[in-house]
Amino acid sequence: LRSIRPDVLIMANVVGVGWQVAKIAKNNDVIVIQSLHDYYYLCPRMTLYYNGNACSKRCAGCMLLTRIRRSSPAYMDKIVAVSNFSRMRHVSSGFRTNNLADTLTVHNGLPDVVEVLPKKSHNQMIKFGFLGRISPEKGLDLLVRSLPHDSVLLIGGRVSPSEAERIEAISPGRVTFLG
Repeated sequence: LRSIRPDVLIMANVVGVGWQVAKIAKNNDVIVIQSLHDYYYLCPRMTLYYNGNACSKRCAGCMLLTRIRRSSPAYMDKIVAVSNFSRMRHVSSGFRTNNLADTLTVHNGLPDVVEVLPKKSHNQMIKFGFLGRISPEKGLDLLVRSLPHDSVLLIGGRVSPSEAERIEAISPGRVTFLG
């Protein structure tokens, strides 16, 4: 993060990387947006399913094994859930920013978080960072298509050469894969 210095970091899936990336980013004055696509912060299985059934409440194991993750919203500027159900499940479990208005629902997109973008001088590009598993359900295509004209996207995560080529073709010259 220090070497590429993104202005905004969008965290879509932090399994294998860790939520601590948000803390590092925040300590380097990066705006952090957590997009919730699963229940990583609430359940060690990330699904809130046990023995083939949806969990109606968090069990003692979930609370114990995800306790350390519950401090992570302190390092997030916005938390975006992809459904009202997911948002309310997280909020009712205490996973939200200090300002409840910064925990919102955006149905698989990010139009409502544009207000947190930094103001840049005329010739400066806004650097977005995407960190997570690169797969169709993450909405990376939509993110690349939605990039403001004065921005670039730095992507951290494993990607096949064909997928990298496909994503780069959407917005040539504005996407960089970091591995």
